[in-house]
Amino acid sequence: MQTTTVVDVTYRCNATCRYCQWGNSRNQLRKHLQLQEILLPYESLKALGTKRIVLSGGEPRLHPQLPEILAYYGKYADALIILTNGYGLNREKILRLKELGATGFTVSLDSIYSDESMKTRETPFEYHQQIISNLVNACKNPREFEIGVNSVVSHITANWKTVDGILEFAQNLHLDFVKFQPIFNDGYAEHNAPHLLLSPTDYVNLKEIGERLETIEHPPTNPPEFWRNVGDLVAGKRLSSSSCGLGKNQSIAVGQNLKICYWLNYGRFGKTNSILKPSHAEAVRRSFEIEKLNCKVDSHCFCMQPISHVWETLAGDDKPE
Repeated sequence: MQTTTVVDVTYRCNATCRYCQWGNSRNQLRKHLQLQEILLPYESLKALGTKRIVLSGGEPRLHPQLPEILAYYGKYADALIILTNGYGLNREKILRLKELGATGFTVSLDSIYSDESMKTRETPFEYHQQIISNLVNACKNPREFEIGVNSVVSHITANWKTVDGILEFAQNLHLDFVKFQPIFNDGYAEHNAPHLLLSPTDYVNLKEIGERLETIEHPPTNPPEFWRNVGDLVAGKRLSSSSCGLGKNQSIAVGQNLKICYWLNYGRFGKTNSILKPSHAEAVRRSFEIEKLNCKVDSHCFCMQPISHVWETLAGDDKPE
């Protein structure tokens, strides 16, 4: 597993996903980050052992200094990935970004069905069809870049038809992976799209997805246990924080801070523009292993976990009530 650092570059987005605050034009926190908040010193990347950089947001392609960001990280990272909504990302633009230093793209796609995409991401039919078409064209040979899908699982999309549709689509295109993650409630989704949040009513469907996944061929994706984990969580079961996969191989640059976990104040390496020493990086990681034991695992805890991650259920709490 490559050691990965996620770097937020902007909190502006041209999509209007119902569950995400960065597409809301009334949000006063929407802004592009400054280069000093984005460009981690090479010494810090080396101290972290970073081999893979993921540019995130918001929509990273909106940042006016994206070429400079790509040029900087392209010198140091083995893999430089852009996490994108895919709006207007045709093959020509992909090849241009590749020339600038990008080695791959992760496209957000919750469903191949336009009606579901409209319900979850407010993606107009023509935009949704364009994203699908652009993915098809991007995967025409030769393809010398990584391309995968990130899919948010909500009450609308937590069903086998939707999951199977994305996996079959990805299999046919030979995509490198499909990573699913459950919708999480950071306060925005609860206020603006509570009908999209997962609930105990989704338990049966989530368990069914895990069972069916074991019987089909599919591209690299979350294991069946992932779906059981999400099902247990929405059913009120407790997952063990000791099995959190963050710490050794993941970090994130968010705002002015370099951290292990987006959500926690501990596990912080320091300011994004300060030079991190290897000894300090290891000390923070060791401390995080202890501090994370006090966490309560919730849906947002899935967002940065590796695609292969499996949570442990707390003893005595492994069966539905």
